[in-house]
Amino acid sequence: MLRSLKQQLQKIRQQGSFMRHVSIASSWNAAIIISQFILSPIITRIFEPAEYSLFAIFNSIVLNVTLFSTFRYSEAIVLTESKQQRNNLVALIFILVCAVALVSFIILFVWKNSIITFFDTTLSADFLLLIPVSIWLASVLDILLSVNIQRKYFFINGLTGFSWNLFSRLANIAYGLLVSAKGIGLVFGDLAGKVMALGIIVYPYKTVGARWKSFKKSISVLGMKQVAIHFKSFPLYFLPSTFLVYLSGHLPIFFFQWQFGAAVLGAYALASSLLDIFNRLVPYTLAPLVLQKVHELKNVSHEVLSTRLYRLFSVLSMLSFFIFICIALLADSLFPWVFGHSWSKAGTFASILAISYAFNFVAIALTEVYNVMGQQRTLLGYSILNVILRLTSMALIVQLDLRDTFALLVFGMVSSLGSIVQIIGVFAI
Repeated sequence: MLRSLKQQLQKIRQQGSFMRHVSIASSWNAAIIISQFILSPIITRIFEPAEYSLFAIFNSIVLNVTLFSTFRYSEAIVLTESKQQRNNLVALIFILVCAVALVSFIILFVWKNSIITFFDTTLSADFLLLIPVSIWLASVLDILLSVNIQRKYFFINGLTGFSWNLFSRLANIAYGLLVSAKGIGLVFGDLAGKVMALGIIVYPYKTVGARWKSFKKSISVLGMKQVAIHFKSFPLYFLPSTFLVYLSGHLPIFFFQWQFGAAVLGAYALASSLLDIFNRLVPYTLAPLVLQKVHELKNVSHEVLSTRLYRLFSVLSMLSFFIFICIALLADSLFPWVFGHSWSKAGTFASILAISYAFNFVAIALTEVYNVMGQQRTLLGYSILNVILRLTSMALIVQLDLRDTFALLVFGMVSSLGSIVQIIGVFAI
């Protein structure tokens, strides 16, 4: 055991090793979690659950539209074989991002009053025009983070994510204390964090002029057309499957707002965002690294690839069981103490949601196998099934007229089935 531990420590010190990249990414995510646990109790004592619901809706819209802005071509950057191919793909994605942001701005500008009326809020309709700005910032960050993964600049990516999270929360607190404790303060903080993150990730490119000239020479309309065709499975299959995953994840945001009101939605949003911390620490950290490693091992040996993936599954399963059992047992009593009495329902929700998050924890890291093995169509099928399961659970909730806690329990248990099927699909491949 000591020998194995020593070998792993040696791999961490080894420049460019998989374990070193995992340790760098995990360390930054651990720093994000620590800062979030320190600052979140301050934020929840400034903003009420009903105000938090506004940010949940805003963020849900931004995340879903951002998926379409890149057509998920950003995921393919890691798989490019040359600098020219990568640059043409980056140029193509950037054009798509600008087009989607512009179209979003026009749609919201024309129908902003109708949208505000639909959501029954007293906010100014001009508030909606922040959505295209947030979409553009998030999409550009997605491109640059993917480029850094391909170039193995994991330290910069970690620093960017940490700065984004920290500055967003500090801006939330400053706005809430100095201006007003309204939901717009949470949106402002998110935008401020994205601007800071963009500055951090762009800073290493000191010779911008020279790099731009080199970049411009390497791209062409023909080159962009070729990469668009070469990686067409991403917009054709991976985009709709990812959108369905996001949609199914955000369906309860709109459903709980409609069925139970803003206060319940705010409690659900806090509970799910804190549970998602553990996903960001491990599976979301591992996902891009797994994508790169599976791509390498696929060309070496399918037996080695299979062995490594089974080992990864075992480790993730044990870790998931430990984390989410603890949450299920402790969240109900800890939340009121940590975040304030008004957030006690969020603790109950976190205990219930731990069921589905335990399975999702494992599924997230293994999803990249579908991309590398060319099984995006299969992943799309599983994503459709997941949406159907969640819609079915919502129909049951309405039909049986369940109160919020029982409604979330039904939703969580049915949602777990989608993650289980997705994991079984990896075994089948």
